Amino acid sequence: MPGKILFVDDEPSFASLIRRHFRKKIRAKEYDFVFAGNGVEALEKLESDRPLDLVFTDINMPKMDGLTLLDKIQEVDPEVKTVVLSAYNDMKNIRTAMNRGAFDFLTKPIDFEDLEITIKRALNQVWQFRENKKELQLAQAQLIQREKMSALGELIAGVAHEINNPIGFISGNLETAQEYIKDLLGIINLYQQEFPNHSSKIAARIDEIDLTFVINDFPVLLASMKEGTERIREISNSLRIFSRSDVSSKVAFNIHEGIDSTLMILKHRLKANSQRPEIDIIKNYGELPLVYCLPGQINQVFMNAIANAIDALDEVSEEKEFDQIKSRPNTITISTEIGNGELGIGNGELAIGNGELGIGNGELGIGAVEHEEVTLDGENQPRKAKLKTQNSIDTIPRPMPDLPHSLLPTQNSELKTQNSSMQDAQFPIPNSQFITIRIKDNGPGMSEETIARVFETNFTTKPPGKGTGLGLSISRQIVEELHGGHICCVSAVGEGTEFAISIPIKSISEIN
Repeated sequence: MPGKILFVDDEPSFASLIRRHFRKKIRAKEYDFVFAGNGVEALEKLESDRPLDLVFTDINMPKMDGLTLLDKIQEVDPEVKTVVLSAYNDMKNIRTAMNRGAFDFLTKPIDFEDLEITIKRALNQVWQFRENKKELQLAQAQLIQREKMSALGELIAGVAHEINNPIGFISGNLETAQEYIKDLLGIINLYQQEFPNHSSKIAARIDEIDLTFVINDFPVLLASMKEGTERIREISNSLRIFSRSDVSSKVAFNIHEGIDSTLMILKHRLKANSQRPEIDIIKNYGELPLVYCLPGQINQVFMNAIANAIDALDEVSEEKEFDQIKSRPNTITISTEIGNGELGIGNGELAIGNGELGIGNGELGIGAVEHEEVTLDGENQPRKAKLKTQNSIDTIPRPMPDLPHSLLPTQNSELKTQNSSMQDAQFPIPNSQFITIRIKDNGPGMSEETIARVFETNFTTKPPGKGTGLGLSISRQIVEELHGGHICCVSAVGEGTEFAISIPIKSISEIN
């Protein structure tokens, strides 16, 4: 993104002078210049051409002088750096400008070498400040979200514990009650055999209560109650597995139990409603070993991905008739497998070839990718990588996980990515040391613009009040930063959306 700079000067030839000198950088889109003739126009430009990075202003101008403008800029946008560019280079003006927040003071006639140095210094500071601010906001948002999830996890664990106690009483007593009822019914049956001729009063009462039906239905009733207690016990167990608030370090965890507990908690959202039939869950579970991870955090990733799939299906259902949806049911397919060196989703084709690997850019540049490749300089030097990316999800550098040589692709491997359909989508991941979970819906899909921003903090396509824009951002941090894995999203309009999560079976340090 080019640096956007506002020059404020009342000299008619000033704008052409600046454009002429920086014409190459303007053509290269390194800089984007905006011009104003006085302070009043400059304030209008600050509003209409947001966001501006840097303002150069003269001092002596009609309507509003430059020193007054400095004060106004601080009120409108304190992140913008300001530089005074004036022929009035006396110490009083310099001191006044610096006291009013000016980043620097340059004198006329313009020394363009000095001007270029000042522009670079100022832009670097502005961009660094904004990046630091963005990271701080992200950290604050994630901290708040984690505290919420932690509190929720403790609440869920507490509720599950409290449910277990009375359910234990009921379940235990039901077994005893079944024995008692069996004995009582046996006595009634024996009495009927020994004394088949009842008095008229007893016969009337037997007919009134329909004794035969009661005897036949009572065991069914108790079995139904027992099934209900087992169902509550399963829910309680799912809550306990999902929360896992008692775990603060990585432990061996059954991924399938985590997914099933998440589905149990979201079951009310999967049921049929007035707008659509029930959402079908298709499980393609592979044979997975226990995975060393933070269970509560990984379950949160599953929750975010599945909840997003449900939201997408609910959204598209509003535009369809009930019978139309029944003919092509809404589905969420969840697949798991041990990684085989390939993560079968993405926007490209995988070929084993000549030593080039397009796994991202060390930044997880996966998504609406036009072309990307990483060239390894040799099997014994896997860390030396050359990278080219365009239109990747994340342009903020993220270091590649510190993987041993055995987990990196061989020297003779090549990945070429293109804008192909989801059926052709392939991205490699390290080999069988990883497990892969895919969560795919047959909803409306997403545009390339949405895919490119799907993991951004505070980005959401949901209406106000329904989405925070934090779920997927936090999910990526959990998978990549806390577990050394990968998460990516692949979608096309009309073809649904798939989230793929790959995490190491053991931590990277243990593998090393």
